[in-house]
Amino acid sequence: MVKLVLTEDETMLADSARGFLDKSAPVKAFRDLRDAGQTHDAKMWKEMAAMGWAGVLVPESAGGVDMGHAAAGILAQEMGKTLAVSPFLSTAVIAATALRHVSDARAEAALAKIASGDATYALAVDETSKFNPDATAMTATAEGNGFRLTGKKTFVVDGALADRLLVLAKTDNGLTLFDIPADRAGITRNAQNMIDARDSARIDFDNVEATGDDVLGQVDDAMTVLKPAIEAGQAALAAEMAGVAAGAFGM
Repeated sequence: MVKLVLTEDETMLADSARGFLDKSAPVKAFRDLRDAGQTHDAKMWKEMAAMGWAGVLVPESAGGVDMGHAAAGILAQEMGKTLAVSPFLSTAVIAATALRHVSDARAEAALAKIASGDATYALAVDETSKFNPDATAMTATAEGNGFRLTGKKTFVVDGALADRLLVLAKTDNGLTLFDIPADRAGITRNAQNMIDARDSARIDFDNVEATGDDVLGQVDDAMTVLKPAIEAGQAALAAEMAGVAAGAFGM
């Protein structure tokens, strides 16, 4: 059996996270939110951002703490123990990782908003019950210097309440990733009930305008940006599930 050895900083992070979550986000808090029909605690997320959690993968130049994926996994595991409700996976891990793979001022500004807790993200990729980005049917039709997005996405985790969406669509010669505000004209979000009471939505795109500035990375080359972001999310989700198991075992 391999034993995970934490650095001094990682041990301190785990201890501080445990103390905060036990006090401010116990399992009862999750149950209260669920029973009230809520899937997001905005005040809690701002507190997490103030502690640097939202910026755990954000460079210091953009206001983050840049502690790396091991630290993100530690936070995810500790949150799993108490079923803490937050957009950590979709925003602080997946979106932040994607944005870090784009070296421009726009991405830097977006990362700063993530770190401060002023912007939350959802990843809109799936269109059926199967995860298969290569089978994306949603289209991004070129129009002038921009595009028109048409199609649907389903089971978009954190999609009902997120401020922004990372949207995968099919362009002329491949797949392209777009970063657009969730309230843009032509976008309709319908909340979906999930068994774990997590925020999720079906999102319809009806001729939604996207400019060239909305493209994250390069046109027709989405996976260069999206693949590492998905892998980072999968790793953090595994850590969260380990935390859920540890919390259940502790009971």
